[in-house]
Amino acid sequence: MESKQIWITVAIAIVVSLTVSLIVIDQNNGLQKSPTIINNTNQSTGPSLRLPDLVITRIERNSSSGGGSGGCGGGWNSTTHCYTSIYVTIKNIGRNSAGPSIVQLTIPDGNNTHIEYANISKLGPGRFIEVGLNSGYHIFGNYTAYAVADIWNQVMEVKENNNLGSYNFMLP
Repeated sequence: MESKQIWITVAIAIVVSLTVSLIVIDQNNGLQKSPTIINNTNQSTGPSLRLPDLVITRIERNSSSGGGSGGCGGGWNSTTHCYTSIYVTIKNIGRNSAGPSIVQLTIPDGNNTHIEYANISKLGPGRFIEVGLNSGYHIFGNYTAYAVADIWNQVMEVKENNNLGSYNFMLP
């Protein structure tokens, strides 16, 4: 009877040892590491650390370079309607290059919604690009412009839920 208990104890020890070994191997290879909180920001310690991450950092009627002004342009009825340029800055805050993508600008006004798109070229880590988009013709009033980076999810990113920015403006 004693010999049977020893064999059962040895078998349990082997199973536990193999299980612990597999867990250590998995952690050392970094296959399923979970995110680590560093300074209240969600920074991953696993494979997603190497992904790009596109965000909208700026939306305004004036270009960041000072070259463009978001004044009110005329048109078919410039006494009650106008258009403007909206400048959107997209930045890659990830740790790897982002391939080409598309940014979408949407300006709802109650009667119709203006949607404008711009192609974004490859963005390296820490790089940004500014694009000027047309607001479309709107009646004078207050509006909110919404910009979405990587609107069609062409780029696999660290976070897919941080691509939206908004900007309130008034025409004229």
